[in-house]
Order: sequence, then structure tokens, then C-alpha cells
Amino acid sequence: MSAPTRGGAPVVSAGALVDRERARLRALLAGGGVALAVALGALLLAAGAALFADARWIALPRPLPLLLWVAAIAAGAGALALSAELVRRRATRGAVAAAIERERDLRAGALRGALEVGDSGPLGRRALDQLGARLAEGGGGALAPALRRRAGRLAGALAAVALAALGVLAAATTGFADGWRAVEHPIRAWRGTLLPALTVDAPREVLRGERYTVRIAAPGRREVTVHSRATGAGWIAERHAVRDGKLELPLGPLRANTAFVVSDGRAASDTALVRATDRPFVGDVALLAVFPSYLGRRPEPVASGEIARLPRGTVLSISGRASTALDRVMLTRAGDTLELRADGHRFDGRLVATTSGTWTWSARGSAGPIADLPPNVELEVVPDSAPRVEILAPQHDSVIGADGSVPLSLMASDDHGLASVALHTWRTTPAGAVAGERTDRLAQSAGPQWSGETAIDLATRGLEPGD
Repeated sequence: MSAPTRGGAPVVSAGALVDRERARLRALLAGGGVALAVALGALLLAAGAALFADARWIALPRPLPLLLWVAAIAAGAGALALSAELVRRRATRGAVAAAIERERDLRAGALRGALEVGDSGPLGRRALDQLGARLAEGGGGALAPALRRRAGRLAGALAAVALAALGVLAAATTGFADGWRAVEHPIRAWRGTLLPALTVDAPREVLRGERYTVRIAAPGRREVTVHSRATGAGWIAERHAVRDGKLELPLGPLRANTAFVVSDGRAASDTALVRATDRPFVGDVALLAVFPSYLGRRPEPVASGEIARLPRGTVLSISGRASTALDRVMLTRAGDTLELRADGHRFDGRLVATTSGTWTWSARGSAGPIADLPPNVELEVVPDSAPRVEILAPQHDSVIGADGSVPLSLMASDDHGLASVALHTWRTTPAGAVAGERTDRLAQSAGPQWSGETAIDLATRGLEPGD
């Protein structure tokens, strides 16, 4: 059966009109609920940003930024639940129909009764259609304009509040930037990784009894706790205010090695150790002479502070240590500079003995030049002279028979040592030719000086007249 018409246009039933009014009312109420949820959440987050500003979140309980999000979500959920309850109570068919009856001057219960019997049969449907035609006479406007206005004003007011709350939140994110970071990253705030790491800049070594300064970088903090512990003592904790993310602590006098750790309540720095050192000195110098290989001498230690008489070409191996960390160690002599290798507190190097002279020390540690130095290295370089050989007897030319024997007394010496001593003989003919060359070894590894006697048996030389 076709839908009933009035004046050629289809008639809308009263039930459809009531449902349309309900849908618009539900939309307004739901929009107001969403606006209220946004407003509550934004205001709570803005309040949290203000509360946590100026690094106050560090001193507050760790879970607070996370709990703030829980509260904001719970407030939003409560607002949505309230909106849903309001829709459930105010946007029912009966409630909307009652409002339409009041505003359209209908008999109380007329519309509600028609809705109840609308599905009971043709007569009920006809009554519902007739009532719908009557309600539609006013055009497509609201059936309960006062109800819709109240709902619209409520939704508009809540939307305005939500916009204002979002503006407050936007202002808080810039005006309380550090507090907003804690709100925006609650897990990092809990773990203490929200701000840059704490760092401690302390001198590695300080002379015992002197003052020193420890510099602390604590960006984003208002105050920190400095924990210090001297060797043999317990930990001491002191609270200090931080200005512009920096803190300088003048300390001392230093009596023993002292460790420092800085904490902001959430995170801690690495441990910095300041070592107490005595007045820096260079000492414990060891000198070892490594002789040229041809001398066949084993390396020998050389006394520090004494004149070292060394053969030319000897390598003087130098080692020692200092009481402080070394930057440079040098030996200088008349414009010559020998740089030794510095490795922490130790140093070593090599000096080749080429010319005599005095080498003076200079050294620089982490705290500056070192004044307490070893004695000068004084070298007396001994040149390698040629071996000396003498025939002590006979001292003059002699006339001997062709079958006679010539007794010889000999001496040889060398400043470093004789490898061997040999007698070399030959005969010269009347024509000047050399013949009968012969070498007889007399001594082996004879030391720095050797003397001995031998004889030349002429009978075995085959001498001829005139030789």
C-alpha cells in the first residue's frame, strides 16, 4: 500500500519526526560531552605542565606525570559517560515526545499515546500519520525548539570552554616548556632520561693540600645533590642550587683521593675521581749502556749523576718515572733536544753517545712544568783508537846466519780489547821481490794488553844469498 499523501506530498509519520528530533538532540548532547572531555583533559594537562615547571617534577614522586595522564583520560571518560547518561535520560522517545507536547500545546500524552499504538494496526498508524501531518504544518523547523536551544546553548558553552582550555594548554606548553616535557614524556621523566646527562668536570690530579674547582653541567635542573667520598671515609651528600644549568664548586684543601657523583633525584652522573699527588718530580732514572757489537761487551748499567765514560757509538738506554702524569720529557744540550717517550707516569728513550757533553732535563706534567728533576747526564765519549804493536827485541837490525834463529819479544795493546795477535813475516830477494809470506797466530782474545816472546827459525825459510 502506498504511503499516505497530503496535497500530493507524502505524509511523514509522527514517529519519524520524533526520531529526527531525538537524533539532533543526541548529536548536541554528545558534542557537548566530547567538548567537556577535551576541556577537562586539556586543563588537567596544562595544570600538570605548570606544576612540573622549573624542574619541580624531579623532586615530585616519579609516577606523577604518568598519573596525570591517567587522571586526564579518566576525566574525559567521565565526561563522555555523563554525556551518554544525559542522552539516555533526555533523548528517549518518551522524553522528546513529552517536550514536543508541551511546546506544541498538545494534550498531555497525545503524542506519546499515538507512538505507543502506532504499530497496533491501521487505525493506530492513521492516527500517527494524522498527528505527524499536524506537526509538520510548521515546516521543517524544530518540533521542540526550546529543548533544542537549551541543548545547543549547553553544547556551544562546552565547546567554548574546550577551545579556551586548548588555548590554556597551548600557552602552558610554551610558558612552562620544561614542565610540559615531563607531561609529554612521562616514561622518560620516570626513568630520568628526559634531560641531558649530568656531567662532572674535575681535575685528574691535584697537589696534596691545594684547592681545586669541580664544575658540574646540569641543564634543566634547579638543584642537584653532590655526593663525595675521600679514600678511607664515607660518602657525604650536599644539596646545591644550579644556575643556568651550571654549578662550580671551589673545594679543598685536598688530603686524599676523592670521588664525586652528582644526582638530581632521577639520574646520576658517572664517577669523577680527583687524585691527590705530592709535589711533582721526575726520578727513578735508570741508564743502561749498550755497547757497539764489535766490542763484544755486554750491556752495563751507568750510575746516574756521575760522568759516564763511553765508547763512541754506545747507545744509552734511558727510563724513569714521575710522580704525576707526564706530557713531555726532554734532554737538551747546546741547542740539541732529545724528546723521550712519555706514557702516563713513565718515560723512556735512547741517547747515542757521539760527542762529549752535558745533557739537562726538562719535563712538563698535566699541571705544568716540573721543577724537581734528576741530575744532568754527563757523557765523556772515548774515541776508538787503533791497536798499538811494538817489537821490544831485537831493537836494531841484526846479522844472523842462514840457519840461525831470531828471538823476538813483542807487546800489543788496544783501548777496547785485542781480538787476536799474529806475527807476519816474509823475505825480500836481491831483486826486491817479496816471497815466503807467512802468518803465525800468537794469541786469541787477549784482552786490552798482551806481551809475549817467540822465535823465527831461519833454517826453514830457504834463504838465498842476498835475501
